[in-house]
Amino acid sequence: MSMHRTFRFRLGREVLCFLFVCLNVGRAEAHDFWISPEPMDPKAGQTVLLRLYAGEWFQGDEVPYETARAVRFQHVTGQSVEALTGREGFSPVSFLRNISPGVHLVGYSSAGTDLQIEPEKFNRYLQDSGLSTVLAYRRQNGQYGTTARERFFRYAKAIIVTPGANADPNTSGRVLEQRLEIIPEFEPVALVQKRASIRVRIVYEGKPLVGATVFAMPQSDPEAGRLEEITDALGRAAFALDRPGVWMVKLIWMVPGTNGTDWESSWGSLVFRAG
Repeated sequence: MSMHRTFRFRLGREVLCFLFVCLNVGRAEAHDFWISPEPMDPKAGQTVLLRLYAGEWFQGDEVPYETARAVRFQHVTGQSVEALTGREGFSPVSFLRNISPGVHLVGYSSAGTDLQIEPEKFNRYLQDSGLSTVLAYRRQNGQYGTTARERFFRYAKAIIVTPGANADPNTSGRVLEQRLEIIPEFEPVALVQKRASIRVRIVYEGKPLVGATVFAMPQSDPEAGRLEEITDALGRAAFALDRPGVWMVKLIWMVPGTNGTDWESSWGSLVFRAG
């Protein structure tokens, strides 16, 4: 993928809305949402392109920036916290220009989006996402064959490390106050030099999320290489990364809905590189 490729989605409000609806129509099969920095290992002074993707198994559609749906878009490095300005209707959605040496964390949080999903697609989505409790509830309450009304929120993070950076766990582990947040408890500079076991902590509404299914998958072979763990009493999950390259840690958490929806789901993702 060329890092110089730029798409302009905004041909008018009608076209932008049409594209957004099209992305959501296939959303029951598209279980992931993530930030894709290009490149992941930039040299100091280089420009990094930030793209948003919705899809599955590291394959998906680029999502244009829409101000009305972006609650928070941030860039953190050291003690600096920068509010990023998205490019309305465009992809890449933003840039990190003249990037400084070190560790960088980018976070994105969205507003809720309502959607109705056919029963078969919704049940498969629950199964694939490790949401067995919700699936069992639907079976037990006669909802297995009914259309689901869902409101979903997206919470994505990406860690970027420049070559030769000094260790900086304070940046990568910064809490961004996302409703569903994946907080890395590993040192990203050491990880880009040599793959190893990692641990993440999952927080939901400020509290450790216990009993959630969390996945880690490598971009090089996401289906065969996918790892799965259940969070412990402290909301932690550990993974032994078995290959180098770009990885994504992800999960979906679902609770009963409000205001005309059956369920509210929060999607979390963390993209990083292992050596």
